[in-house]
Amino acid sequence: MNPAPEYPDYIIHFDRKFRGGYRLGVTRENRVEIIIGDRKNENQEFAEGLIRKHRRFVNRRLRLNEARGSREIPPEPDRRTALRKLTPIFEAITQEMGMPLWKLTVRRANTRWGSCSHHTRRIMLNLRAAQLPPELTRYLIVHELAHIHHRGHGPDFWTLVERFDPEYKRHRKILREEYGALL
Repeated sequence: MNPAPEYPDYIIHFDRKFRGGYRLGVTRENRVEIIIGDRKNENQEFAEGLIRKHRRFVNRRLRLNEARGSREIPPEPDRRTALRKLTPIFEAITQEMGMPLWKLTVRRANTRWGSCSHHTRRIMLNLRAAQLPPELTRYLIVHELAHIHHRGHGPDFWTLVERFDPEYKRHRKILREEYGALL
């Protein structure tokens, strides 16, 4: 397929498990990858329409890839090392916030710094969180623990985050702009 003019390359795949939906991502090689659930959309016009629709997301990922290339990225820590470093911090912040102690897991995640699962009562942190400055690690943990009481990102959620990290806006911005290349 011919690439969309404003992007270096794209590829479109069919996967029936998406059932009519789609997933759009940008690989580390700057290829826009589109996975669709409906074969009738497996064409150049549909692909380029999605790329235009999600231009801000695609451009942000392309900039992150560029930053990744211009900066030396340290090797990933192994899970055991990351868990050993993050667990005492996690437990201290959990106690400080008065939250129930949920299980902490650490794993390699390509697109997110953390998640909170009510179903398994588990907080997952990206193993690269162990490489962040302490104030950003704290922000991440406070953010995920706040999801125990507030599942979304509404005003009550951010009020709780701010109570335990008054500089959360600055930390969030630094995490996105300066450390996004680690993902």
